[in-house]
Amino acid sequence: MQKQIIPLWLFYTLIIFENVTYFIGTIIDEYFYSEQITYLDSYFNLKFYHEYIYYIFGLILLINIIGLLLRKDWARKLYLLIIVIDICVSALPTTAWTYSSPIATLFFNLGTVISGCLILIFITPMLYQPIFNNKKLKIAL
Repeated sequence: MQKQIIPLWLFYTLIIFENVTYFIGTIIDEYFYSEQITYLDSYFNLKFYHEYIYYIFGLILLINIIGLLLRKDWARKLYLLIIVIDICVSALPTTAWTYSSPIATLFFNLGTVISGCLILIFITPMLYQPIFNNKKLKIAL
């Protein structure tokens, strides 16, 4: 039996806090608009189908979060695939310009740091194999 390096409580905390920080940053950006952001929104008018793409992507993310909390190996692979897709989409000309409030950017950056920790766990076999093992693990507090 492999020794568990990352405790389960830390693994779950990283997953939950990553999503909470992104959610808080999104709420701040969506509901605390300034006049400049309203002007930029009208200037960078998104196509109607972009909303549907975001809804589909959000549903995939929700399924992935549930899979990670249930410690499914396919969710680990899907998480890494989502990160690669996110990097590719970020390079598109339609998403190159972003604007955000400083407080929301703080939450987004914190979520990115936590995401980096999860990526490190998910690509290192010594770290992820004990977590995603189907056998019952003792939770070391």
